[in-house]
Amino acid sequence: MVWAIRHWPALLQAHCATSWIAWWSLATVAARVIMAAVAVVIAVAREPGRACPDGPAAGVRTPQVRE
Repeated sequence: MVWAIRHWPALLQAHCATSWIAWWSLATVAARVIMAAVAVVIAVAREPGRACPDGPAAGVRTPQVRE
């Protein structure tokens, strides 16, 4: 929200309609929320052992290595 508010003076000086500024602010904040959510999902998926709790592929047995 701070990102959008920071741009309001410049948008008003550019003679943008207040309704346009409101919709632009809503779209900008929504886009940033979506980007943050995607970043969190990717970060969690990349953590070892978190992406698939049953191993690299669920239902696939990994071969046992004998020493």
